[in-house]
Amino acid sequence: MFYIWPVAAYLLLFIFWLFKIKWKTKFLYQLTGAISILILFVLSFMGRDIIGNKLVNILDYFYFIGITNLFLLIALIIFKPSILSQKNQ
Repeated sequence: MFYIWPVAAYLLLFIFWLFKIKWKTKFLYQLTGAISILILFVLSFMGRDIIGNKLVNILDYFYFIGITNLFLLIALIIFKPSILSQKNQ
């Protein structure tokens, strides 16, 4: 589960860097970035003490963490470092 945090840091820095260079991004990048931030926000509250036992059981039943891991892998494929190097020049 702890490998999510380096992915989260990379995605957040990538999105902040896009805003810094004021690059008009494609809709795919905007959508993927928004969903990534939403997923990371929800994952940060994944705990029985915070959101309750029933909601955690529902999210576990539907394999929420596994699905989010697959989405974050797709986001890593989309957000390549070469995009920033091309747009920064």
